[in-house]
Amino acid sequence: MCGLPIAATHAATFTWTLPSGPGNWSAGANWLGGTPPSGANATDVLLFAGSVGTTIAPTIYTATNNVATPFILNELRLNATDAGASGLAHILDGGALRLSGTAPKITQSATGTGKFTINNAIELTAATTFGGDGTGEVTLNQTISGAYDITKTGTSIFRFGSPANGAPSANTWMGNLTISGGIIRFNNNADSGRTALRGNAVSLVAGSFLTVQSELRSGTLSGAGGTVDARNTTLAQNLDGQDIVIYALKDGSYAGTINNRNTNNAAGVDPDATAKLVIRGTGTQTFTGTMLLEKDVFIGGSATMVLSAAAALFTTGSTSGAIIMAGGNFRMDNTAGTENRLRDSGGTGLDTTGGGTFTLTGHSGGSTEVLARIQMGTATAISPFGKPRSGALNVVVEDNAAVGVTQLTFASLNRENASYVGNAALHWLNQFATINFVGTGGGALGASGTNAPRVVFTLAPATQTTGSTFGDRLLRNTDGVDTSVGWATVNGNRFAVYDP
Repeated sequence: MCGLPIAATHAATFTWTLPSGPGNWSAGANWLGGTPPSGANATDVLLFAGSVGTTIAPTIYTATNNVATPFILNELRLNATDAGASGLAHILDGGALRLSGTAPKITQSATGTGKFTINNAIELTAATTFGGDGTGEVTLNQTISGAYDITKTGTSIFRFGSPANGAPSANTWMGNLTISGGIIRFNNNADSGRTALRGNAVSLVAGSFLTVQSELRSGTLSGAGGTVDARNTTLAQNLDGQDIVIYALKDGSYAGTINNRNTNNAAGVDPDATAKLVIRGTGTQTFTGTMLLEKDVFIGGSATMVLSAAAALFTTGSTSGAIIMAGGNFRMDNTAGTENRLRDSGGTGLDTTGGGTFTLTGHSGGSTEVLARIQMGTATAISPFGKPRSGALNVVVEDNAAVGVTQLTFASLNRENASYVGNAALHWLNQFATINFVGTGGGALGASGTNAPRVVFTLAPATQTTGSTFGDRLLRNTDGVDTSVGWATVNGNRFAVYDP
């Protein structure tokens, strides 16, 4: 068949030579040797290099794939230079790229100091590596699709972007992300931190980073080290903490550092810091490393969060952080002798918004854990008053002590104070929640002996008589009947009349 182009049948490296400006992949003049790639060979390597120039005299190019969609290749190799540290980036554009063949990859070469912005969609057909040791950041703005794992290697920086400023990521990719070197980060001016990873699990090793300057959402975290950092460095208050939301669709244990703490908060620069760690899903997320948290920990759905015996938990000094239960389970493991990890300037508490189970497991020699409060109810100006929080909260103390006591201490029992004005009468809200206290291991909660599990209130919960002037009956039976008798149960007994 004379006159028809013949696709390459063996591996070849095609090197882009256009120094600047726009250029199409179909033009032979833009490639070393004068022959463009076919877009049909799963062993081909495409090399893009060249200087990005300076801010005064930029030499950036836009190389557009107009050959095939998808364009099939094995490796996209990047090796631009930026001698003047301009921060400029070469651009790859056009049709989708299908990474194929054996061990497909995108590589930022060791001498690659220039940045690249890739506006092509990326299709995965096998487990893929984003690697290399170059310092030039590589940004992937379009859809990453396919059901294969991605491994980040080397010291390079890869960034998940989005199709437009302020837009979410277009990723539909499903697989695990393993960061075994370097940094994975997200666009500062987009919503990619919330959307690029979806529910994909992330694993890190020591020295690797997952960083974001807006809210981060991912699947289960695991790995022996590394840092997950969610702080905005572009704001005047510097290092403003952002939410970290984990969808635990499978079990995972993470030994690295989680940090969404505003480092200036102690100086009062951002007194309204509200960044949370949120665990949702159906699996168990275990933390065994260091947790630098700005404020609350929120457990929802059927998820379980375990703060292991080895974990170090720190919240910022000037803001209080609560354990907010909205279903699911929070387990604090003090079996290694660590204790009082939840206390934060007297402000850390336990807040029930949707039930669930909070469990303290003690040390063999006894241990204590102190929280400021149990929070009941939510302020509202809508009748009927005192809508209960949904679901019962179970507070379990597991005593493993041969001697000594495993004791969970609350400073107080609180509820939101708010009023509703109607018919010229002032009504105080009668918020309530069902809270069950349970002891295991050393006998019933509060049993006699030196190794019994205990729950103690430093400030005894107030009991108000039914029909008092303001109707502020804080205590309430689990059957919902207003009373001054009790508000919760201890091993089946009403708490207010339970006396260990």
